[in-house]
Amino acid sequence: MTQQEKTDYKETLNLPRTEFPMQARLPQREPVRFAQWEAEGLSARIVAQHANDPVFCLHDGPPYANGAIHIGHALNKILKDVLIRYKAMSGHKAYYRPGFDCHGLPIEQKVLQKLGGKARKLSPVEIRAECRRYAQKWVDTQREEFKRLGVGGDWDNAYLTMSHETSLGILRAFRDLVARGVVRRGMRPNYWDPVFRTVLAEAEIEYATHVSDSIYVKFPLTEGEAVAGLAGLANVSLVIWTTMAST
Repeated sequence: MTQQEKTDYKETLNLPRTEFPMQARLPQREPVRFAQWEAEGLSARIVAQHANDPVFCLHDGPPYANGAIHIGHALNKILKDVLIRYKAMSGHKAYYRPGFDCHGLPIEQKVLQKLGGKARKLSPVEIRAECRRYAQKWVDTQREEFKRLGVGGDWDNAYLTMSHETSLGILRAFRDLVARGVVRRGMRPNYWDPVFRTVLAEAEIEYATHVSDSIYVKFPLTEGEAVAGLAGLANVSLVIWTTMAST
């Protein structure tokens, strides 16, 4: 069969004509698509379409701003994005406000390691300023990484624990608690890290493993000690649980 006699069988089929690409090429196409979404303000437009619908707002449990995101961050944000999209399609004014945790020992450790011996020549105020700059750097980095995952949200108004607005909100909430009389003054220890020269949260304290004996004690109630809801019952006891120091 000569070249002229060959049949292009594709032309003999009734196939749809489409410009949809045969290859995905996601590394090239996804950034362009996400940039288009951002330029069009897609997230805000979806919220605006549901202006009169019930509100569903998801405030982010903020990640630490002390490094690039990892698979745990990706799983967290993608699941939240799925929820917001589902709520929007279910007829809600659904929006997601991301946040970033800019405080705590992880950030201080990174900054002090970076400063090295220079840290001892800086005042606490100067070190806090370094921490703020370090946290802001990773806030900006993580924001772009999360947006690169396709997560929609109010990224221009993400809340930062180090922002003055957030600090003011905490003070106002504390003021209201004091005014309601639910705050009392007491004494408790503050744990101090002599290496990093910072106060530690209780969650950052590690204790040596210790095993104690566990005991349960039964206290029978007498007829004169009837408890509301237990009247008329016979042989009623209260049980307590405690530990005993091992010898």
